[in-house]
Amino acid sequence: MNPKVLVNSKIAKQINLMTKTEKRNLSSAIDMMESLGQLGEPLFKEMNVWKYRVENLRIIYKKTHTGIYILKVLKGTNPTTS
Repeated sequence: MNPKVLVNSKIAKQINLMTKTEKRNLSSAIDMMESLGQLGEPLFKEMNVWKYRVENLRIIYKKTHTGIYILKVLKGTNPTTS
């Protein structure tokens, strides 16, 4: 069974405003989080909070036995093109 992915209303609104490419990148990252477990680098390891960058998005999330909680999605510049 795949874990639930949970976002609050503020993040849901932010996702609705993303471009198709950003949504696809976010969806791909969430799929990898579900299948691989922790993805990226620990932000607060003792609290099981992780950060992952995909293209111009930085995803801050927490994975628990009940699901993946997307805590923040930050948009910035793509580090490979800067």
